[in-house]
Amino acid sequence: MRWFRMVGTGTASLVLLTGAVVSSAGDAGASTTTGPLHAVFSTFDSSNTSMISCPPGGTGASTTCYLVGAGPGGTPPPGQQAYPGIPSDFSYEVVPVTNGQVGPPVLLPSGDEAVSIVCPSGPTCVAVGRTGVNSGAFFWLDNGKVTKTLTVPEASYWYDLACGKDLNCVGVGENYVKRGSQTLEYGMLASEVGGSLSEHVFTSTSQFDAVACPSASQCVAAGASYSPDYKTHGVLVDLTNGQPGPVRQVAGTSLLTHLACGWEQGVCLANGTAPGTSGGILPAQVTIEGSKTTVSVLPATDSGASLICPMVGRCLEFGVANANTRQEHGFVATVTGGKANPPVTVSNTADIYGLSCPVAGSCVGLASYLHGAHGDFSEATFTLSYSS
Repeated sequence: MRWFRMVGTGTASLVLLTGAVVSSAGDAGASTTTGPLHAVFSTFDSSNTSMISCPPGGTGASTTCYLVGAGPGGTPPPGQQAYPGIPSDFSYEVVPVTNGQVGPPVLLPSGDEAVSIVCPSGPTCVAVGRTGVNSGAFFWLDNGKVTKTLTVPEASYWYDLACGKDLNCVGVGENYVKRGSQTLEYGMLASEVGGSLSEHVFTSTSQFDAVACPSASQCVAAGASYSPDYKTHGVLVDLTNGQPGPVRQVAGTSLLTHLACGWEQGVCLANGTAPGTSGGILPAQVTIEGSKTTVSVLPATDSGASLICPMVGRCLEFGVANANTRQEHGFVATVTGGKANPPVTVSNTADIYGLSCPVAGSCVGLASYLHGAHGDFSEATFTLSYSS
């Protein structure tokens, strides 16, 4: 499932040519520089905003980061067909990325798939996905190779993953339950602390889309409540040492999809949607300060971008502007003092799928090419440096 990450047409933007330095008009001291785009093989399929991760320390140019997704080829199971030019879901890979360029992929064991990855320490990473026997799983990786697998039976689909420095991790997504001819979808949280697995399915929720950890022991998950008539509310769940507290509904919202902590000291920010008039929906932002939430409904021309905070107060928004139009393009916006500077366009991209920053100010990104031969599956990596 590929989430659209958008900003509105009404926001001023600057074109960011690869290799160029641009200063945002909103902050004379802010600038952003990208390196050239590097194709990820002939085709590649990534599905979550947390599909690329860089271990802390170093820079985007010197650090080896890791990307997960499905590459071209592979052998489909009996009865299913692989199509030329489109990556199948049967050849999931872990791909090293150094200085914005991909290295030789490391194939996961046959049938296994990984959709989100976090690298808290050097070449040691944790990923979530599914095993060949169709069970949800945590995977421990060393230089891209699986060294340990922990199955998560309640995980039907993963949307996001966050880990502390000590490899204590929380994954979020959905749990599917068959009842007669119906398939019900509930929010699912799975945490791994000290090698012990804890799974939690909340029947009062329909999904958890995002998770962020402001400290080694504290995390927060965001998603939507369960509603048979689809009149959902955004929800939050706080976790301490992997154990969740009660579900908190966020009044005035319908769904929360993107989340980052460190927007300011003690502040997390979630992007999502809110009920509009006549049954419509509007984009919304939620500021989270402990148990306090403040909802801001945005103009209909805007929509919540993806968020990342490599350091408190030094954050980034990214995604696609003018989605599904002739003016579609990927963008990045630096954030200063909790306020986003005008977005800059990353030249020759249709969307920015993911960013990971080994240190504040230096990142590696994943994008789709503008007018790529294989649409969303024409993906590229690049380096990015910024000041704010």
